[in-house]
Amino acid sequence: MRASDPNVTRRELAAAEAAEDVQKCIEICRGAMTTESNSDPKNLWHFGIKLAAFLKTRESASSQDVDEAIAVMEHLLAVVSRQDKPIRWAFLNSQLGAAILERNGDLSEALLHFENALEVLTREKNPEDWALAKRAAGDAYYRLAQDNDSISDLNKALTYYREALTVFTPEKYPDEGLIETIDLIASVLSEAREERKESL
Repeated sequence: MRASDPNVTRRELAAAEAAEDVQKCIEICRGAMTTESNSDPKNLWHFGIKLAAFLKTRESASSQDVDEAIAVMEHLLAVVSRQDKPIRWAFLNSQLGAAILERNGDLSEALLHFENALEVLTREKNPEDWALAKRAAGDAYYRLAQDNDSISDLNKALTYYREALTVFTPEKYPDEGLIETIDLIASVLSEAREERKESL
């Protein structure tokens, strides 16, 4: 069987995107991921990252969609090295961590992916991606704190949120809600400190 031309497939995908036909986009990407022509890492990355994004963001996204997106990103992470493509590697780690959080998966695993991403991303060179990873890590630590009633994890969440706030300022990103989250955590920490004082 002759492999399909990836350039033709890219044009088909672009047309489906323009028509906002997400289901068609998913079908095209799934097909492209299985053809011999996509042994080329550039094609594998292009169709793989698109597929993961379409699966995660379609309106009727199910837990099965998120699981498939995670599987696709794990596959890409196995072929994208930090040495050769550091930004792609960091982006994948950040996206994979976010998908694990979305699935309510292993918070420690999600945090590992965010920390991997933050080893490469910097506030100076990649401010928005850096801030997204910081915020997502804050979300993971906040959830851990709720699960474990951990002051240490709350403090870590607060640190990550404050760092994200240096990019996601209320003036530029009014819908991020970071200040409200920071205020809430600071209030919880203050109450915990007061309770400790009273118990001494």
